[in-house]
Amino acid sequence: MQEAGVLDGDIAVVEKTEAVATGDFVAALVDGELTLKELQYEKGSPVLIPHNNHYTPIRPQEELAILGVVKGIIRRYGATSM
Repeated sequence: MQEAGVLDGDIAVVEKTEAVATGDFVAALVDGELTLKELQYEKGSPVLIPHNNHYTPIRPQEELAILGVVKGIIRRYGATSM
């Protein structure tokens, strides 16, 4: 999601909701894997857009569960360890 300004180490603030719309950034469980992507639709089927040119869009094969909508991003600065 780096092309959307979300970088490695950022913390996503996600609101749990079932009300999602095309263009929302969502936290989703896709075929057993957790991901953060933009939700779009092609011919009525959901497609998750990565916003990173190293990855291709995800078209769920079996399972798609939208966990919530991204409401903000928190970024830490400086040398901190977790």
